[in-house]
Amino acid sequence: MSSGQFGSDEEDPTTFAPKRGLKLPTSPSAPISKKESAVRFNETVDSIERNKREMQGTLGVLGSKLLTLLNDKTLDSNKNSLIKDNERMALKELVTLVKHMDADEAEDLNAGIMTLATLLLTGVIKQRDRINQLEFELSQLTKIVTGSSSGEKK
Repeated sequence: MSSGQFGSDEEDPTTFAPKRGLKLPTSPSAPISKKESAVRFNETVDSIERNKREMQGTLGVLGSKLLTLLNDKTLDSNKNSLIKDNERMALKELVTLVKHMDADEAEDLNAGIMTLATLLLTGVIKQRDRINQLEFELSQLTKIVTGSSSGEKK
């Protein structure tokens, strides 16, 4: 026996040989028939589709709530605690759903955050349109007021 760095050939990792009689299991202990395999596959597909439909339904409800919140014209000072709690709860539910969508392996990568971004951008565009309308109406009123005040001076 050589006594090198490891002391003996048994400890030398380059001469490692697996022991006979040991076998790692590579297949299930009981074979699965094609019919059972097809049934399991269909059950898995049905479960994924059902979960996706539930998430889409919930997303529709929560997305609608978000857009309603964004379109709400109530001043913050006029909102009571119940309204504020409802707003916080809707946002919390939406964030939870987005996290669930992003964690779901059956969903596309970042599907949740992209959906949330789309909802927010839709809300931003609606707010922009509302701001543009208000700015136009303000400019029209300003013209009327300045036109009537300059008419009084004459």
